[in-house]
Amino acid sequence: MTSKIDLRADLQKRRQVFVKKRKSSLINLPSQLWSRLSVDLQNFQSIAGYVSLRGEPDIMSLLSQVAVGKRTGLPFLDESGAVMTFRSWSPGEALEKSSFGFCQPSPDAALFIPDAIFVPLVGFDRALNRLGHGKGHYDRALASLPRAFKIGIGWSVQEAAAIPADPWDVLLDAVLTEREWIERG
Repeated sequence: MTSKIDLRADLQKRRQVFVKKRKSSLINLPSQLWSRLSVDLQNFQSIAGYVSLRGEPDIMSLLSQVAVGKRTGLPFLDESGAVMTFRSWSPGEALEKSSFGFCQPSPDAALFIPDAIFVPLVGFDRALNRLGHGKGHYDRALASLPRAFKIGIGWSVQEAAAIPADPWDVLLDAVLTEREWIERG
């Protein structure tokens, strides 16, 4: 089996080539996927998203649409970079640049406990293992929210035959790509 480091490098390259060919990182869903996502999220009251970087699918428009009437939030990394939490945020509100280079809500924003979480990824497999950037921020945050419905968001080219899993890796409940909805069970 390929190491996580080698697999991560390969999948990041695939993602960059794919986005460059598409000329956009905006995720546009076919109507059947949009319907499926809307149905699956209708009973959740709060949804966390993310602000894309490095070729990740841009989900801000998607989040704005599925979160109508729901509370929303985004990831927040403290100054040490050790702990990722979620903070309240609504579409259109200002974001701050973290010391780690990504946009996040203000440190004054209220802590946020999501029912469903859109999770960026570098890679995924059909068993719903997720490969991230390797720092463990999402795995630690997701482990602290075991009841949250975890939806990995990626491009179809980020699928791998198998993602090596460590004991601390948190399985996703579903993966959404521009082509497909993959759900456990």
